[in-house]
Amino acid sequence: MKEQVKQAVDHNIILGLRVIFFSFLLGVYAFLLISLFVYFGQKSDPDVVVPLTSNAYMITLLALGYMVVAIPLSGVLFKKFLKTDRNTDPHVIVANIRAAMLVRLAVFEGAALLAATGILIGSLDGYLIGNPIVWLNLVPIFYFTLHIIMNLPTQSRIAYIYESNFY
Repeated sequence: MKEQVKQAVDHNIILGLRVIFFSFLLGVYAFLLISLFVYFGQKSDPDVVVPLTSNAYMITLLALGYMVVAIPLSGVLFKKFLKTDRNTDPHVIVANIRAAMLVRLAVFEGAALLAATGILIGSLDGYLIGNPIVWLNLVPIFYFTLHIIMNLPTQSRIAYIYESNFY
C-alpha cells in the first residue's frame, strides 16, 4: 500500500502544496515588511514605554498565547483531517494528507499574522524603538517559517506521514 500511496502523489500535488506553503509564508512576510516600513518611517521616542494596556502589548501576549495553543491544536486537527480509519483508496489518502498539512499550516499562519499585526500596531503607536517586548512578536513568525522549512511537501514526506499514521 505504501507504494500505491507514493504513486498517487504526482508532481502536480507536490507543486501545488509548495505554492500554497510559500504563498502563506509570503503573506506573513509581506505584512511584516509593511510593518517594518511603517516602523522605519515613523519618528519614535526611545524613552516611550509601552503601557501594559496598549494594543501592541495585548496583541503580543495574545500572539504568544495563541502560538502556545496552536502547537497542540495543530496536532489534534492534523490527526482529525487525516481520517486514517475511513479509506483505503491511495488517492483519497493523499488528499486527506494534503488537507491535514494545510489545516496545520493555517493554524500556525494565524499566530504569525496576529504577531505581524502586533508589530504593525507597535509601529503605528511608536512603541518599537525603546520597547523590545513588542519584538517578541517575531517568535511566532520565525516558528511559522521554521515549520514551513521543516515540513516542505515532498513525495517522501507524504509517504512518511502515511507510514507513521496509517499503520
